[in-house]
Amino acid sequence: VGSQALLSLAFIALAIALSARLANAGRITVGEAGANVTLVMLMLRNFIMTIELVAVLEVGFTSVERLNELASVPPEEL
Repeated sequence: VGSQALLSLAFIALAIALSARLANAGRITVGEAGANVTLVMLMLRNFIMTIELVAVLEVGFTSVERLNELASVPPEEL
């Protein structure tokens, strides 16, 4: 299990615990508690997707940089 998955599980568990505590205290409804947990899950998914997209973009830029460096190398004489 990756570190992203463990971190996500920790945030979701925290959201569930906090929402349950607030719902038991009567400060929020059960529906609001469910909405809170759902929002945390969606935010985490979007955050992880953003990180993955940035990583793919960085790989693309690295490839372009390598091509530019190789294009500036003079050809070898035979």
